Amino acid sequence: MSNVKSGQSSNYGEVTCGGNALKFYAAARIRLIRKGLLRTSDMVMGLGVCLQVVKNKLAPSMKNAELAIRFCSGISLESEVFDIACEHGIIMEDGSNHFIEGEVFSEEAEWHLAENYEANFKALVGGYITQLETATEIGSKVWGKH
Repeated sequence: MSNVKSGQSSNYGEVTCGGNALKFYAAARIRLIRKGLLRTSDMVMGLGVCLQVVKNKLAPSMKNAELAIRFCSGISLESEVFDIACEHGIIMEDGSNHFIEGEVFSEEAEWHLAENYEANFKALVGGYITQLETATEIGSKVWGKH
């Protein structure tokens, strides 16, 4: 990993510390871009960050990822679980509303998941495992006939 600092001679306004050698020998370079603040109704809880892999000698570069970083706990595992659950249909979405075990949440769905993490995490993982088992059974039936 290498870090960068502001420079006035570079096109991007960033130069690596230690000159060009560190830029060449670094195995990975990741640019962090602040996307916005994570807020509740009355206070700021963290930051939304976009990670851009600028260079990677071990895997394809130029990939992007978005993370939520909470001020007291670091990278928010709850938001990652929430995003994956929405992506795989375990938490249903309807516009800005989310349905978790029959309850309807709008903005506070991720915070509800964080507050009741143990119970909700088991339910979400159980739903995901059920989906995987169903997909495995369907796959074995399809491939077993050929």
